[in-house]
Amino acid sequence: MLSPFTAGSPLYVSFPMVSSASPEWFASGLEVTLEAWSKTGSGAWVVVASPGTPAEIGTSGVYEITIAGSKTNVDQLLLKVTADGAADSAMIFQNAAQLSRIESQTTKLSGAPVTVNGNVKPGGQIILKHGDDHLDSQGNALSVGVSDVGGSLFTLMDAVGVENLSIFAMIGKDTTSRIEGTVAALNYASDVLTVTIEFAATETAKGRVGPVYEYDVVRTGTPTRTYFSGKLTVSPDAR
Repeated sequence: MLSPFTAGSPLYVSFPMVSSASPEWFASGLEVTLEAWSKTGSGAWVVVASPGTPAEIGTSGVYEITIAGSKTNVDQLLLKVTADGAADSAMIFQNAAQLSRIESQTTKLSGAPVTVNGNVKPGGQIILKHGDDHLDSQGNALSVGVSDVGGSLFTLMDAVGVENLSIFAMIGKDTTSRIEGTVAALNYASDVLTVTIEFAATETAKGRVGPVYEYDVVRTGTPTRTYFSGKLTVSPDAR
């Protein structure tokens, strides 16, 4: 899945490092090395010099970095993270403006116009704390940003209403891994839709630390529809 970024703007990235010895756990205290490549148009991938060094968020085993805007004035970015004691990981990002053009373009087949419908946008990464209540009432809800140039996605979801929106996450096709939450609020500004999501502790306690989930934010009524998808991970509870 391609995650969107705004060309020429800083790109914030967070990611877990999975222990190579115990894949069910994230690995804390690592010195993580970041390598990056960029691509513009049909050109070749080129190395991005000095992309920076990720830092751990507390002792969560989840690491973060902000790539400088001077390095994001490209069409695509490929990031690879490595560390002793952890599995390698890679992420690919696509210029958000290009994604929007692809989603909204109209092509013609045999002289008949074809409109692209039923589009599922890429959403940001979600990190849950195992066993925690991620609730808006407790100030612990989660926010996910989605590129939405022109606000068409916001308009669609706002018309449905948050009471009819949910989030479901699953590891591959393993239905026993499924966890679910609700949408608490929608906000739109500067071509970005921000979705506030809640997970109850009964759901986060089901989450498996280590594997990467795929999540869908969907309409639960009729007709059903998936609005955007992304990746979700569960961080271990150190208490």
